[in-house]
Amino acid sequence: MRDRIKTSGFTLIELLVVIAIIAILAAILFPVFSMAREKARQTSCLSNQKQLGTAILMYIQDYDEAMPLAYGAVNGLWQSLRYIPVPYNWMPGQSQAQYDSNNCFWANSTYAYTKNYQLLACPSAGNARIAGTYPTSSIAPVPVTYSYNGDLHGYSDAGINTPATCPLLWEGDGKAKLLGYQRANPNMVCFSAASCMYQSGNCDQVSNGCVDWMWSASVGGIDGPTTVHTGGQIFTYADGHSKWQRVGASTQPSMTSKETDPGCTYNSGGYPQLSWYDQYYAHSYMFRPDFDRSQPEPGTCAK
Repeated sequence: MRDRIKTSGFTLIELLVVIAIIAILAAILFPVFSMAREKARQTSCLSNQKQLGTAILMYIQDYDEAMPLAYGAVNGLWQSLRYIPVPYNWMPGQSQAQYDSNNCFWANSTYAYTKNYQLLACPSAGNARIAGTYPTSSIAPVPVTYSYNGDLHGYSDAGINTPATCPLLWEGDGKAKLLGYQRANPNMVCFSAASCMYQSGNCDQVSNGCVDWMWSASVGGIDGPTTVHTGGQIFTYADGHSKWQRVGASTQPSMTSKETDPGCTYNSGGYPQLSWYDQYYAHSYMFRPDFDRSQPEPGTCAK
């Protein structure tokens, strides 16, 4: 009599149970892996800004304690964002004088201290471009994520009251890296090159052009949501230290802190709608270099 061959295997029910367990584990672990990857990008972004902050401090020491140039709107175009090419000479067809001028602004002028344009882009940011076509160039344009505090344009380092709380760099364009151009946020409202300098107090934008403009979704200039890294973003301060802090967590002005969040209202996509301004409606609240942050002042949700 022939022996029976015994076989074993999964029943359909057992197979479905195994598949269900794998699906549950994947649902639990995939978000964890995603958060771990984002934390790694956040750490890289923090390192980028830390190195850029150090480069700016080195620049200040070499240039008689004057902060790098930011510029912004000029010749009365106070609602037009000024774009500076990065590198300074990638845009073909410009004159040597234009190249020399482009090289004076912060992302280009501090390159001598970093020798690495890749530091200007956050790995968490997506690509963005200005309107229009990009001409063919033998020099590759560099993507830039970080924004410079325009209130510090040419300002004296010694005039910053609280360097540990005055922002130097931040992700002012949101979760985006703009190809080939640097920007500042906030920007000074400049009616001439001579007036493009921070002044304290209640400034008149018509007569002396010393107010600033915070770029938001409502006025343009923002290419991605403000919450770049798990509900916040990286700030570098005038004393050189960098840290993550929460921004854009609320849609109500009364629930955002004017001491730590540039925006006072945000839309559902995480874009700032309005910004905190000082009591004079002249400067972005937390970016003023002469502000004594040990003495909080009234703020207004505006622009």
